[in-house]
Amino acid sequence: MSLTTLKTLRSASVATVFGAALALSGCSKSDAPKDTPASPAARAESSNSEIANKEALLQLIAEFRAAVDAKDYDRVVEISMPPKFLGYFAEMAGTKPGEMRTAVVSQMGAIMGQVQSFDYAYDEDNIRFETLPDGTVFARMPLDVTMVIAGKTIKAKDHNIGLKENGKWYLVRVSDPELARMFKEAYPEFKDTEFAQQQMVNAE
Repeated sequence: MSLTTLKTLRSASVATVFGAALALSGCSKSDAPKDTPASPAARAESSNSEIANKEALLQLIAEFRAAVDAKDYDRVVEISMPPKFLGYFAEMAGTKPGEMRTAVVSQMGAIMGQVQSFDYAYDEDNIRFETLPDGTVFARMPLDVTMVIAGKTIKAKDHNIGLKENGKWYLVRVSDPELARMFKEAYPEFKDTEFAQQQMVNAE
């Protein structure tokens, strides 16, 4: 596997919600990213549509939790990696989307094999919907992550977005600066949107 493919695979793995484990495993308090201001994109007004969207996201969170508990990493990647983003990574690596997905699932197992404990909780009361100038609606979804790696407990404030693609919602991690850059390349409609970065809040 080429160096470019390896780098792309790592980026694709960080894009999944479990990528917090990969990103945090080498992070310390001094180099933890800071929060960035919220995007100026207008927040979508509360409506029946927004209520339905939030219900769909809460259901997806429950499905994600079930996949995590079952160590069903294929389902985890399915929930975390929308087709367009997966295609972006596959193109970067010079491979097919199906092959990239298989590689990410394998990497996921390797990542979680190093994690002794992994827990997370979405701040459901603070899920916020915003609308881009082109009408694209997405959700900002803060969450708390706690994990134990090599006997070390790490806690962080992370940030995902709820993204709807082809009528289906996904939980996408964009709190890594490089990952956010690549996401904007794949989804240029987000080019002027700022994403909060992951912030470590405690390390033991």
